[in-house]
Amino acid sequence: SSTNITITDDGGSNTLTLRIDSDTDVDGSAQPADGFSVTGIFSQFDSSSPYDSGYQLLPRTTADIVEAGDTTAPTVSTLSPADDATDVAIDSNLVATFDEEVQKGTGDITIHLASDGSVVQTIDVTDASVVVSGSTVTIDPGSDLANGTEYYVNIAGTAFDDLAGNDFAGISDATTWNFTTGSAPAIYLNEIFVDPDVVDDN
Repeated sequence: SSTNITITDDGGSNTLTLRIDSDTDVDGSAQPADGFSVTGIFSQFDSSSPYDSGYQLLPRTTADIVEAGDTTAPTVSTLSPADDATDVAIDSNLVATFDEEVQKGTGDITIHLASDGSVVQTIDVTDASVVVSGSTVTIDPGSDLANGTEYYVNIAGTAFDDLAGNDFAGISDATTWNFTTGSAPAIYLNEIFVDPDVVDDN
């Protein structure tokens, strides 16, 4: 039998009734997995005054419904070092894991001093020090960071996108990915050896 389905526009603010007529091949076809565009006959079924409701869109065939494909941008699931982490090793790699597979785009990854925002390292995303494996991005800084120092990481909004070409929004603030490195290890002198032959008696 024919069915009414309520659909929402891509802005999420407007709804419309989609009428699936049982006499068309749309009835019983697979529901789109993601966003879609639809063409059809616009009609009204309203038998009550003031006759200002009951508007429906009737697709004629499955060809009237075209899937838009993946339009969702990738987002970060986890970061390493974690945001606000402390006692981070100065030779740590930076690792971002996304919610889907990503690929390199263009742009820079920058490491900043939290104290004044100055850039201490700039890494081109196309450089070999940036490795993408599925949904995981590993960044090997060109040199060790300083001990006992707070840093934050920014990523250009064009640096990574998913396999459908949707850009990761990037990180452009000082709080999303910041961490503090550990203090320099203490050095203890366990034994002092005095050579009597070189001791000055004077």
